[in-house]
Amino acid sequence: MGMGATDPNSTDTLTLTITKTGGTYAGTVLPTFTSPSVGTSPRSISMTTSSALDGTGTIIYSLQVTDGTATVNGTLTVTITNQPPVFDKTGYSAANGSGTSYTATLTQGSTVGAGVLGMGATDPNSTDTLTLTIIKTGGTYAGTVLPGFTSPSAGTSPVPLR
Repeated sequence: MGMGATDPNSTDTLTLTITKTGGTYAGTVLPTFTSPSVGTSPRSISMTTSSALDGTGTIIYSLQVTDGTATVNGTLTVTITNQPPVFDKTGYSAANGSGTSYTATLTQGSTVGAGVLGMGATDPNSTDTLTLTIIKTGGTYAGTVLPGFTSPSAGTSPVPLR
């Protein structure tokens, strides 16, 4: 991520400046950069982070480029969003489906063992704490023995529910 500036007068000395001016970002890891960038056209400033961004919100930067005669001001708004967790049926042979809709078909008289029925969840934001819960909300099953789950299951990604 970064910003650049050019000047049609290629011999002019440009000064490109980026300054953090506000925002709602609540994380502790911020993009770092060296500003100002001074020299002939084109000029650029590259922004990097030392580790993963650890919050959400916006970071607002003011931009300025000048060639000593003319000055142009601008704004750069960086928005950092939280990527949502996803369900993961990996390792559970009876679970079928994708996205947010899953089914399982079991044979009457079968015993449900480890690795047959369950659900997991992963989060691209590996430091987020996930809580995965399964609740029986309906169905037509008339038997008295129900598969048992330890629910909820909580922790950092991945979180299994068995």
